Amino acid sequence: MDIFQDYMMHPRKPWRLVNPTLTREENNPLCDDALILDLCIEEWVVTDFAFSWNISLTAVASLSFLYDTVCGMTVDEICLLDYSFFADHGIVVTMRRQKTLALPLVALINACKQRRGDPDRLDSESFVTFG
Repeated sequence: MDIFQDYMMHPRKPWRLVNPTLTREENNPLCDDALILDLCIEEWVVTDFAFSWNISLTAVASLSFLYDTVCGMTVDEICLLDYSFFADHGIVVTMRRQKTLALPLVALINACKQRRGDPDRLDSESFVTFG
């Protein structure tokens, strides 16, 4: 079993945090995916996050991967991430699944932008570009 399949079968933190620093809801209306992301941030560092979801297994795996890779990163570091973050870590999906894979990262970046007071928000439609 590869690591991405492990993330699908054994999600990391698939529940809500009791006292999160902030909560971000994100959805993709094209496929009906919806998630709630709870973050704990201490001194501008993401120390924990968890999620509640009604999403595909690809998005669950994406959230689990992000949990394992971004805890310990600063809010500013997370705001600089883009879709290539997945490929840089060996995670590649079909073109059809790319927006589903990206939704949790979009939610995470938007939560960090919210924490910084940055009014700009990403959407999963424009986050992934093809070609």
